[in-house]
Amino acid sequence: MKLLLLGIVMLVASSAASAQDSLLVSWNQQYHSINRSAMTILGGWAALNLTTGILGLLSTRGEVRSFHMMNASWGVVNGTIAAVSLLSSPSVDLPQYSTVVADYNALQSFLALNVGLDVAYIATGFVLRERARSSQHADVLRGFGSSLLLQGAGLLLFDGILWLILHNHGSTLVPILDRVQFTGTGLRVAL
Repeated sequence: MKLLLLGIVMLVASSAASAQDSLLVSWNQQYHSINRSAMTILGGWAALNLTTGILGLLSTRGEVRSFHMMNASWGVVNGTIAAVSLLSSPSVDLPQYSTVVADYNALQSFLALNVGLDVAYIATGFVLRERARSSQHADVLRGFGSSLLLQGAGLLLFDGILWLILHNHGSTLVPILDRVQFTGTGLRVAL
């Protein structure tokens, strides 16, 4: 009788752990789907900046040419970030619990840092436009400043929205992980 009872308890615990793993896999798949979508959007923004930047470089002069030159440069940088991220997307098989949380926290911190950098890009854009008033390189400074204003605002919107989406998605991870307890020698799943 004790063996039967022990078998039932182990079966229930195994089913609970399996359900927990399934929830974590599903959460992780959604998390990576959000990231792939975000990198696709960033790649599109990069392609738009690169294309219009190159066309603008070939057909304009002065301040507008400098604006397009800087936008094309941003297109290269953002395109590289998006491509590397999409090509190195990790497996979404059953992850380690600690890895999921660490990856999520690292990305949230990185996005918060990026929001700060985006504000710095915007501020630098204003500074360059102001310095153009008393410079012999006014066209370059105004063009670069305008580009930094556009890119900073676009990236601030992108990073801010992605941070909010991931923050909202992360709040659904807490109930999943609340049911898992680390015992020092293994995992215990609360039923």
